Amino acid sequence: MKVPDLSMLDPFSRKQPGVWLARLFPDQHDGLCGCGCGEALSGRRTRWASDECRQDAWTEYAIRTGMSSTIRWEMVQRGDRICVDCGEPCRDCGEPRGGKEWEADHVLPVWEGGGGCGLDGFEMRCVECHRAKTSANATRRAQRVAS
Repeated sequence: MKVPDLSMLDPFSRKQPGVWLARLFPDQHDGLCGCGCGEALSGRRTRWASDECRQDAWTEYAIRTGMSSTIRWEMVQRGDRICVDCGEPCRDCGEPRGGKEWEADHVLPVWEGGGGCGLDGFEMRCVECHRAKTSANATRRAQRVAS
């Protein structure tokens, strides 16, 4: 899949209002799939060469626009199963017992330009570690603003 047109994304916003799939993956007008796979459009298809291309583009759109359920699902699908800080397994990933509740955390805080990122811009953290990181980031941000 090609990199979508990211020019309309606001890197300082977690959600991306006003961005829709057709703007992220505009028509190519060259008879090729809008996802960038290089496949020719055939039959009545006007944007996506296959249902898989359409689904991949929609998933990228959902991640970039901050749809939490899609972000979490895709993180689990790529194999994230433990908190990057404490190493505890997450509760939702099929662990037989125990495990911690987890959250998708931006690698680069949104206030530093981490919004509108792809899946590689997220890490799995348990709720406790995410709160600790967020608190540390808030302190760092306040110090930066004060100076």
